[in-house]
Amino acid sequence: MTDLTELIVAEHERIRRLFSALEDVARYTSRQAGRRGPLLLEETWARLAALITGHAQAERRVLYPALAAAGAERPALPGQRSLLDCVEQVSQHAPGSPAWRRAVAVARAGTGAQFSAEEHVILDFRQRTDCMRREALGHQWAALGARPAHGARRELPSAGLAGERLRRQARDAEAGQAAGRPGRHRIEPAAGVLERADRAAERR
Repeated sequence: MTDLTELIVAEHERIRRLFSALEDVARYTSRQAGRRGPLLLEETWARLAALITGHAQAERRVLYPALAAAGAERPALPGQRSLLDCVEQVSQHAPGSPAWRRAVAVARAGTGAQFSAEEHVILDFRQRTDCMRREALGHQWAALGARPAHGARRELPSAGLAGERLRRQARDAEAGQAAGRPGRHRIEPAAGVLERADRAAERR
């Protein structure tokens, strides 16, 4: 898949899924004592923040100039807060703190509203451009690292740490069950959510 509009919509969906994963990790870590909970939140947020940042930068360099060239309207920013503003607001607070959780909620609502506005504009853009043009723009998008073409994965800073810890817990528990004994760890819901988000991203 290299059509620019399809790549952008797929990226939107991946970010939405990762926000859901972050919420699940937050619920899980609220039951953890000590430093482990905030660390998991920090690592999971780092993954999501890197994806949002790369996405926003690629939109400015590829999507918005393409919209202008096609005579399509650029999406308005709901509340005049950009995606990068949302990331910056969350990063100012300690992971897991009440202020951090509020900022995450605002960021999720803000990105969701902006994505909906962008997807409305993208429909108009598709009608104004042919598939070859959209494919060429899609390759430009992929070259920036926002969303690799043909399913190739791009590693993000701190991307695997939180998810790997949760997956290791799941594997330990499953191994214990297969051997007829309780696992050392209970399978936490965040493990499954992060795994599903990764699988969904790979399929696109």
